[in-house]
Amino acid sequence: MTSENDFKRSIAMLLTKYVSLTTEDIKKKIGEVVVLDKQDLEMSKTRNEPMYKQRIGNIVSHMKSNVVNIYNYQIKKGNGGKIPTTFTLLTSKDDDIKPVPQSDIKDKKVENSFKPIKINWNKKISNNNNIGRRGELFVLDEELNKQTSPSDKIRIEHTSQYIGDGTGYDIMSVDSNGNTLYIEVKTTTMGEDTPFYMSHNEKEFFEQNINSKNLLLYRVYDFDLEKDEGKIKKISPKELFEHVFKPMSYKVL
Repeated sequence: MTSENDFKRSIAMLLTKYVSLTTEDIKKKIGEVVVLDKQDLEMSKTRNEPMYKQRIGNIVSHMKSNVVNIYNYQIKKGNGGKIPTTFTLLTSKDDDIKPVPQSDIKDKKVENSFKPIKINWNKKISNNNNIGRRGELFVLDEELNKQTSPSDKIRIEHTSQYIGDGTGYDIMSVDSNGNTLYIEVKTTTMGEDTPFYMSHNEKEFFEQNINSKNLLLYRVYDFDLEKDEGKIKKISPKELFEHVFKPMSYKVL
């Protein structure tokens, strides 16, 4: 579980790049500087959001003044209430405190011990990746459309977009009983039985949760590239390893 201090450090890192961010922006961009683990992604028992979002929100409430020092950076906290709290990176000269100019930090490199797995889709856009991305958006729309409760809709998140591809799944949704549902999406324009590949991290995540009823692989097949829609076969972790998963090669160390 990522500590509150690590989240503070992450906020400072993000602000060296973006200068000013709301708490909601930070929650969406946090995957750029920290890899969230399983405990971070679990739903809070007191709030309708994952634990990592709750801890980021707690940082705001724990700040005793509007201008604080976080890991050698001076940061200003804006007003809360109905307006999202805004964090702004500041520079101080005598009594004159003002936001750091974008030009001063545009090319600044930040020392970072975290190892994010975020993929830059603008650089990595092969045909297979493009189909996979469109398949995720199709499933995301399907999950949103089946929800009738506004409180359930806001729990649905395109995790691989906001956090990165290191979580072991692509979408966090809600089942018919209100339980959190974790979905990995694999898409093909071909038929239901077309082979597909999983990364080591994805396989490991499903293996660790082999008896889970809240983790599913959505096999999207017959995907129509013109309509951006297809058919979905839902596969549980147990089914994946018992009937579907077949090793193709082995690495010798």
